[in-house]
Amino acid sequence: MSEQYPVSDFFRAVDGFDVYRSSKLIVAFVVVESDYGKQLRLYRWQNRNGSWKVDLCRMSVDRWNWSEISAKISSLCAKYSIGGITS
Repeated sequence: MSEQYPVSDFFRAVDGFDVYRSSKLIVAFVVVESDYGKQLRLYRWQNRNGSWKVDLCRMSVDRWNWSEISAKISSLCAKYSIGGITS
C-alpha cells in the first residue's frame, strides 16, 4: 500500500482510494497509521522528475462531517448542473 501512496516515513499507508490519478498527479483519501493511531487523510501528490512529492494537501480529515459535506456538494452540483446531477 505504501508504494501506491507515498506517505511520509512517519506514517504507514493502510488503505485508501484515488479521487484522481494520472502519471503526473494523485489525489487520494488514505488511512494511515502511526504510533498515535489511525487517521483518515487527504493527500495530493505531484510527480516531479520521476519522484512523487506532496503538493498542496496532506491533512487529517477524519473529523469532517461527511454527511453534511456530501449534501452540500450534491446541492451545488444540482444548482449548477455539474457532474450529471440536475435540480
